[in-house]
Amino acid sequence: MIYTISDIQKLCTPIFLEWKIKKAFLFGSYARNEATETSDLDILIDGEGSLLHNIFDVIRLKSKLSSALKKEIDLITLRAINAETNKKRNPLLKENIEADCVMIYDFKTSDSFKVKD
Repeated sequence: MIYTISDIQKLCTPIFLEWKIKKAFLFGSYARNEATETSDLDILIDGEGSLLHNIFDVIRLKSKLSSALKKEIDLITLRAINAETNKKRNPLLKENIEADCVMIYDFKTSDSFKVKD
């Protein structure tokens, strides 16, 4: 199945609320409207102040998202892409993600937030 951005938002919002995620962004093929049946979903989250306290929590969140969407999920945190080690290892990572980022969730506006398809 190829989801619309609105479908992704509807399926993910309850999970983001549960984990107190601040913001979430879609990037990659889905954000560029190039997804195929076999595409995974690439999601960037701002987990500051959330219930994500360690890597195991991130893995649990990824699993919940994958179950809800019935797709493989690549999940990355804003903290991880801003880490000095990642900047040195892959200096274009953040730039590439930001190039096609689409916000799919914002805690401040989660009740009325809508994404154009």
